[in-house]
Amino acid sequence: MVKGKKLTDHERGQTEAFYSTGMSSRTIAIKIGRSKTVVNNFLKLKDNYGKKNTGERLKALSSRDERRVCRLASTGKYSTRKLIQTTGLNVCQITMYNTIRRSGSYIYTAKLAKPRLLQRHKVERLNFSQQVMTWDNQWIQTIFSDEKKWNSDGPDRWKYYWLKRQIGGGSVITSGCFAYNGVGSIAFVSDKMNSQTYQIALASHLLPNAEFLAGENWKYQQDNAPFHSSNNTKNWFQVNNAETLK
Repeated sequence: MVKGKKLTDHERGQTEAFYSTGMSSRTIAIKIGRSKTVVNNFLKLKDNYGKKNTGERLKALSSRDERRVCRLASTGKYSTRKLIQTTGLNVCQITMYNTIRRSGSYIYTAKLAKPRLLQRHKVERLNFSQQVMTWDNQWIQTIFSDEKKWNSDGPDRWKYYWLKRQIGGGSVITSGCFAYNGVGSIAFVSDKMNSQTYQIALASHLLPNAEFLAGENWKYQQDNAPFHSSNNTKNWFQVNNAETLK
C-alpha cells in the first residue's frame, strides 16, 4: 500500500463518492489502495487538501458543505443546532452561525410560539361545538373573519431560526371575511391594528357587504384578539346593530 503521497484527483473523486454512500474511511482506504490516514486527512480538509499552510486558519467547512448548509437554512425550518444535527457536521454552533451569516443572505430571527391550550379552552370549544352542531340555516347567516400580518422579512416572535433575507422591510395587515354567498373585500392596514383601525376596516368593508354575504339577519364571527374584545369595539357593534357570534 502506497503511503506518504497525496491523493490524486481520481482518488479524491473515488473517496468522495464512496464516502457519500456511507462507507467508512477504513473501507475506502482498502478500495482505493491507500492508507486510512491519508483518506481521513482528505475527508477532513476537503477543499484545503494538498494546499500549503499559509499560516491562516483552515476553514472548518468546505465550500460544498457551506453551500449545503445555506440551502437548508433557506427553507426557514432550521435553527443552528438543528442544522448541525441534520448535516452531521462536526462543528460548534458558533461556526455554523458564522458560516450562514457570512453569506449575507439570511437573518437569524425568532420563531412564533403557539399559545397555550388550557383545559378551560378545551371545555369552551366542546361546549360551543355541542351548541352549534345542529345548526343549519344559522351557518348561512354567519360571516367568518380573520386578520393576517405580512412581514417582508419574516414572521414575528419566533424561537431562533434562519430565514432568507428579503429586500426592504415593513409590514401590512390584511383583514377579510367570507360567508355562504361569497367573499368580502379585503382591508389593508399599514399601521398597527387596534380598536380604531379595526372599526374603520369593519365600517369600510364589512357593513357594505354584510347583507349580501349572509342575509338581513347576519352574525359576525371573530376571535378574542384584544382589539376584538375591547369595550370600544363592543360599543361599535352595538351602535351599528351588528350581532357577533357568541
